[in-house]
Amino acid sequence: MDFSKVKELIELIKGTDVTEVEVESDGTRIKVARGTPGGTPVVFAAPGMGLPAQTPQTAAPAQDEGVRIITAEMVGVFYRAATPEAEPFVDEGSEVDKGGSLCIIEAMKMMNEILADFDCRILEVLAKNGEAVQYGTPLFKVEPR
Repeated sequence: MDFSKVKELIELIKGTDVTEVEVESDGTRIKVARGTPGGTPVVFAAPGMGLPAQTPQTAAPAQDEGVRIITAEMVGVFYRAATPEAEPFVDEGSEVDKGGSLCIIEAMKMMNEILADFDCRILEVLAKNGEAVQYGTPLFKVEPR
Protein backbone atom coordinates (compact mmCIF):
# COMPACT_ATOMS: atom_id res chain seq x y z
CA MET A 1 0.00 0.00 0.00
CA ASP A 2 1.28 3.41 -0.96
CA PHE A 3 2.46 5.54 2.00
CA SER A 4 0.49 8.55 0.71
CA LYS A 5 -2.72 6.50 1.03
CA VAL A 6 -1.83 5.72 4.66
CA LYS A 7 -1.31 9.45 5.31
CA GLU A 8 -4.70 10.20 3.73
CA LEU A 9 -6.31 7.55 5.95
CA ILE A 10 -4.79 9.17 9.04
CA GLU A 11 -5.98 12.62 7.93
CA LEU A 12 -9.48 11.23 7.29
CA ILE A 13 -9.97 10.04 10.87
CA LYS A 14 -8.37 13.09 12.53
CA GLY A 15 -11.49 15.25 12.29
CA THR A 16 -13.98 12.52 13.22
CA ASP A 17 -15.07 10.42 16.19
CA VAL A 18 -13.64 7.32 14.49
CA THR A 19 -10.98 5.77 16.72
CA GLU A 20 -9.92 2.83 14.57
CA VAL A 21 -9.92 1.90 10.88
CA GLU A 22 -8.57 -1.27 9.25
CA VAL A 23 -7.95 -1.59 5.50
CA GLU A 24 -6.61 -4.51 3.45
CA SER A 25 -5.09 -3.96 0.01
CA ASP A 26 -2.75 -6.08 -2.11
CA GLY A 27 -2.16 -8.57 0.71
CA THR A 28 -1.19 -5.88 3.23
CA ARG A 29 -3.42 -5.04 6.15
CA ILE A 30 -3.19 -1.53 7.64
CA LYS A 31 -4.78 -0.65 10.96
CA VAL A 32 -4.94 3.00 12.01
CA ALA A 33 -5.95 3.56 15.63
CA ARG A 34 -6.23 6.71 17.69
CA GLY A 35 -5.79 6.55 21.45
CA THR A 36 -6.90 9.49 23.55
CA PRO A 37 -8.70 12.39 21.84
CA GLY A 38 -6.19 14.75 20.27
CA GLY A 39 -3.52 12.05 20.29
CA THR A 40 -1.55 11.09 17.22
CA PRO A 41 -2.95 8.14 15.28
CA VAL A 42 -0.88 4.96 15.44
CA VAL A 43 -0.40 2.83 12.32
CA PHE A 44 0.10 -0.95 12.44
CA ALA A 45 0.88 -2.92 9.27
CA ALA A 46 0.93 -6.68 8.90
CA PRO A 47 1.07 -9.00 5.90
CA GLY A 48 -2.33 -10.34 4.81
CA MET A 49 -3.59 -13.37 6.66
CA GLY A 50 -5.05 -14.92 3.52
CA LEU A 51 -8.60 -14.22 4.70
CA PRO A 52 -11.00 -12.66 2.23
CA ALA A 53 -12.06 -9.11 3.00
CA GLN A 54 -15.54 -9.00 4.51
CA THR A 55 -18.04 -6.84 2.70
CA PRO A 56 -21.32 -5.89 4.34
CA GLN A 57 -24.65 -6.70 2.80
CA THR A 58 -25.89 -3.48 1.28
CA ALA A 59 -29.47 -4.34 2.17
CA ALA A 60 -29.54 -6.63 5.19
CA PRO A 61 -32.94 -8.02 6.19
CA ALA A 62 -34.50 -6.23 9.16
CA GLN A 63 -36.72 -7.77 11.83
CA ASP A 64 -39.97 -6.73 10.10
CA GLU A 65 -40.97 -8.81 7.08
CA GLY A 66 -40.34 -6.78 3.91
CA VAL A 67 -38.21 -4.14 5.64
CA ARG A 68 -34.51 -3.98 4.79
CA ILE A 69 -31.57 -1.99 6.13
CA ILE A 70 -29.17 -0.34 3.70
CA THR A 71 -25.69 -0.19 5.24
CA ALA A 72 -22.50 1.77 4.51
CA GLU A 73 -20.31 0.20 1.85
CA MET A 74 -17.18 2.02 3.03
CA VAL A 75 -15.63 3.96 5.89
CA GLY A 76 -16.12 7.72 5.63
CA VAL A 77 -18.41 10.64 6.42
CA PHE A 78 -22.14 10.35 5.60
CA TYR A 79 -23.82 13.27 3.81
CA ARG A 80 -27.53 13.42 2.92
CA ALA A 81 -27.03 16.06 0.19
CA ALA A 82 -24.46 17.05 -2.43
CA THR A 83 -23.77 20.39 -0.69
CA PRO A 84 -24.73 21.88 2.68
CA GLU A 85 -27.29 24.16 0.94
CA ALA A 86 -28.82 21.43 -1.27
CA GLU A 87 -31.94 19.41 -0.52
CA PRO A 88 -31.28 15.86 0.77
CA PHE A 89 -31.20 13.14 -1.88
CA VAL A 90 -33.96 11.30 0.03
CA ASP A 91 -36.26 11.88 2.99
CA GLU A 92 -38.56 9.55 4.90
CA GLY A 93 -41.31 8.51 2.51
CA SER A 94 -39.22 9.10 -0.64
CA GLU A 95 -39.66 6.59 -3.47
CA VAL A 96 -36.28 5.64 -4.97
CA ASP A 97 -35.75 3.76 -8.23
CA LYS A 98 -32.92 1.26 -8.67
CA GLY A 99 -29.79 3.31 -9.41
CA GLY A 100 -31.22 6.42 -7.71
CA SER A 101 -29.02 8.49 -5.37
CA LEU A 102 -29.39 7.83 -1.65
CA CYS A 103 -26.48 9.74 -0.10
CA ILE A 104 -22.77 10.54 -0.37
CA ILE A 105 -19.98 9.02 1.69
CA GLU A 106 -16.78 11.06 1.69
CA ALA A 107 -13.74 8.79 1.92
CA MET A 108 -10.15 9.94 1.54
CA LYS A 109 -11.20 13.34 0.13
CA MET A 110 -13.38 11.66 -2.52
CA MET A 111 -17.17 11.99 -2.67
CA ASN A 112 -18.75 8.57 -3.33
CA GLU A 113 -22.39 8.63 -4.38
CA ILE A 114 -24.30 5.68 -2.91
CA LEU A 115 -27.00 4.35 -5.24
CA ALA A 116 -30.03 2.16 -4.56
CA ASP A 117 -29.54 -1.49 -5.56
CA PHE A 118 -33.31 -1.94 -5.95
CA ASP A 119 -36.55 0.07 -6.10
CA CYS A 120 -37.54 1.06 -2.57
CA ARG A 121 -39.34 3.49 -0.28
CA ILE A 122 -37.37 5.17 2.51
CA LEU A 123 -38.96 4.38 5.88
CA GLU A 124 -36.31 5.99 8.07
CA VAL A 125 -32.95 7.75 7.70
CA LEU A 126 -30.77 6.09 10.35
CA ALA A 127 -27.48 8.01 9.98
CA LYS A 128 -26.97 11.66 10.86
CA ASN A 129 -25.64 14.15 8.32
CA GLY A 130 -21.88 14.66 8.79
CA GLU A 131 -21.56 11.50 10.92
CA ALA A 132 -18.56 9.18 10.54
CA VAL A 133 -19.65 5.73 9.36
CA GLN A 134 -17.92 2.35 9.26
CA TYR A 135 -18.44 -0.63 6.97
CA GLY A 136 -21.90 -1.99 7.74
CA THR A 137 -23.19 1.09 9.62
CA PRO A 138 -27.00 1.21 9.09
CA LEU A 139 -27.90 4.20 6.89
CA PHE A 140 -31.53 3.70 5.84
CA LYS A 141 -34.49 1.52 6.73
CA VAL A 142 -36.32 0.79 3.47
CA GLU A 143 -39.20 -1.18 2.05
CA PRO A 144 -38.59 -2.80 -1.36
CA ARG A 145 -41.27 -2.02 -3.94
